This record gives sequence, C-alpha cells and structure tokens, in this order.
Amino acid sequence: MKVMEGQERIELHWWNFGHKTLDFSGRLSDCLQSKGIKFTKIKHKTATDVVGFRFKIEVSSRSITFDVFGITFAKAAVEALTIFLQLLGDKATIYCDHSTTKINF
Repeated sequence: MKVMEGQERIELHWWNFGHKTLDFSGRLSDCLQSKGIKFTKIKHKTATDVVGFRFKIEVSSRSITFDVFGITFAKAAVEALTIFLQLLGDKATIYCDHSTTKINF
C-alpha cells in the first residue's frame, strides 16, 4: 500500500431507532481497521500489470473474501465497507471523497 492510500477522510452514519448516529469519522484505513476488515494488495493472475486489492470481511462466524481489480483503493475500500454494512442489515450512509453511498434504504 502506498503512503497516501487510505488517507481519505470518511464519515460513516447508521440509523438507530430512526435517529442518525455517527459511527466513524476519520481516515479510511482507520475505519477499515476499526471494523476488523483486513486488506492486502494483490496482482491479477494473467494481467500482471493490473493491481488489485483483497479484503477479508468477518461478520459473526462468517468470513468473506472480496477481490477487486482496476479501481483506486478508496473506491475498493468503500465497496468493502458497503458489503460489511449490507451484511449487518442496518440503514447506513458513507461519505467519502465528496461521494455518498446509501445502504439498505
């Protein structure tokens, strides 16, 4: 991982009995760490010049491996957080790099 990857600012909100609650505010890499999502940089099997990321998402007793290629770390990390939050089933919103991702609305 480059020094600058994962330094993007992120805000994560979820709804608790109809009230919006701030769950996390800070750097993207810190958010992944707080949720227990591990990530590594990987290479494609056939196109060796294509860089990707592998995310290991653990929810309860289940573990999901998510591989993504050809996009930035920030977009891949938001996708991994989206998968994590969808598995939890709560309404949530992710604000990262002037984009908004709404989950379970």
